[in-house]
Amino acid sequence: ANSNSSSSSSSSSSSSSSTSSGSATSTCSAKSFDKNLAGTYKTTADLYIRNDAGTNKKALGMLPKGIKAVCYGYYTAFNGAKWLYIQATVNGVTYTGFSHSGYLTR
Repeated sequence: ANSNSSSSSSSSSSSSSSTSSGSATSTCSAKSFDKNLAGTYKTTADLYIRNDAGTNKKALGMLPKGIKAVCYGYYTAFNGAKWLYIQATVNGVTYTGFSHSGYLTR
């Protein structure tokens, strides 16, 4: 639906190792479940979505402020904070991983 791409399929020189597969998914599982956390959230800031709970964990991608993210109730508590296991789509890429609940609002 983005009409700003002028159908020139010249792949930009900064080709990040074929992440255009359409998804980036965490290899870690959430440790806990709370059905009250399930729902649709919005990011309140530019937010990294990570492979696991914790700011020291590998970032899978960046979720821009105001984007929609879905949580199915799974999360991991780390350093006193809940890291929600969420799914969000940015520029056609679906990210599934952990983001700090402090930056997600319903």
